[in-house]
Amino acid sequence: MAGEKGRLAIDLSAAQGELQMARAQREAVAAQLKASVARAHMLGRSQTERIGQLQDRLDQARPTAESEQQSTRIGSSDTSPAAAGPIAGDGDQARLASMVDASVRSVEALTRASSIADLLGALAEQLSAEFSRVAVFRVQADRLQGEHQVGFDYTTEVRKIAMPLSVDSLLTRVVGSGEMERLTAADLADDSKGTPFRGKPTAAIALPVVLRGDTVAVVYLDDWNQSALAPGRGSEESSVLFARLVVRHAGVLFIGHAHEMRVVTELREYASRLLEGAEQMYAADADARMSPEAMRSRLDDNLACARQLFAQRASLEGPVAAGLLEEQLAAKIEADPTLPFVRDLAALAVRAREAEARRAAEAC
Repeated sequence: MAGEKGRLAIDLSAAQGELQMARAQREAVAAQLKASVARAHMLGRSQTERIGQLQDRLDQARPTAESEQQSTRIGSSDTSPAAAGPIAGDGDQARLASMVDASVRSVEALTRASSIADLLGALAEQLSAEFSRVAVFRVQADRLQGEHQVGFDYTTEVRKIAMPLSVDSLLTRVVGSGEMERLTAADLADDSKGTPFRGKPTAAIALPVVLRGDTVAVVYLDDWNQSALAPGRGSEESSVLFARLVVRHAGVLFIGHAHEMRVVTELREYASRLLEGAEQMYAADADARMSPEAMRSRLDDNLACARQLFAQRASLEGPVAAGLLEEQLAAKIEADPTLPFVRDLAALAVRAREAEARRAAEAC
């Protein structure tokens, strides 16, 4: 018992040292964050101003185009119904005006996002105006993790998709190249080049959200069930240009959330180290031929200690840190559920959830 308390005291002391280092690092990155946010706002304003200038030019050009159209009709000797109809290009001009308006609204919606989760959710929502199905994935250490979806049926749950980066696909290729990947109808007819989703779209696109040269998220777009939108949307070049503009602006706004990304990465690594420490102590108990019941009891104590240490470290960061330890615990259980350590870990996790549910019910 004395030995165990000694190990816990050492772990607690180390954690307190890490906590002090984290405070110092947090202060150091605060200045960088202010500069990044200022730059993000500047770039955002610049992009919004460019869109506004394009809208002004379009508004100025519209009366001239209408005047030329009227002159063409009056001066024409052809009085057939075809001659009386709209001149070529009217539809394109209306489409351009619509796209500029949509771009302005999308940029404003993305700029209002207060966190990375909000930003990616807003990105999916804005792109759904031009594409019938939208999915957004975050790039993690070795996989793409689904986060947001719009337009998919009830059989698809993007949040449950974790695609290893080692798998060759439309989405993973974007991570490596940092460039847009596109599948045409001919490509999609070949099952080996298809999308990771059900259905048979006639066009599919994957776009990277890039931050300082690194792909931090991937957006999937297709035109399946296109009847939900105006004909042609999702495959027109104007739709693709709209998507590239909106996704690029999201990448600019990621600069303002760079501190959040760094914190999440550091806390996820810290949670992994805590679980590795619990696993090492479990292995030591097994080597000491401790009884299974005693090993589970010790593991329960070690998990409680890990949760306490993590909560102490994460308290500096607010909501962004919530659930990261439990996320890593779930990933550990899923990785190899046959290991004795993982089996006991899973049993204790279930017991903890049941206890939490009982406390919540009693609170009601």
